[in-house]
Amino acid sequence: MAQAYMAPDPWYTLSDSEQGLSTLDTDFCIIRLPDQDEQYYIRCILILPVIGSISEFHFGVWISVSKKCFDMYENGFFTGNYDTEGCFGYLMHSLPGFPSTWAMHCDVEFKADGLRPEVYLHQTDHPLYEAQQGGVSLDYVISLAQH
Repeated sequence: MAQAYMAPDPWYTLSDSEQGLSTLDTDFCIIRLPDQDEQYYIRCILILPVIGSISEFHFGVWISVSKKCFDMYENGFFTGNYDTEGCFGYLMHSLPGFPSTWAMHCDVEFKADGLRPEVYLHQTDHPLYEAQQGGVSLDYVISLAQH
């Protein structure tokens, strides 16, 4: 069970000419705006266990990362060999069914074998963190599937 975002939310605020300066593919995004620093994003998986089930719900999300992290991930993307196990980032979406999740702090854990990195939210009293730790109901998953 999964729901994926095709681009980080800031991508959708760009004009056609700004998108033309920037790059987006299925795993990497760089936003380039005149007179601003480049913004780097990688596509990851945020996993929520489903209560009372062996299943998990996967959000395919985009995480804002530093250039150093972006470069490390990009360099190891096809080999699965990374200089580090992961990095710090910010969640770039507001996920349905939760108070704003925009820019939540997280750790990104790189994976081998072409698997997308996994996202682990930093400890907070936010309901999304609690859901990642304790799970979501099957009703929540069904409601996402119906939209």
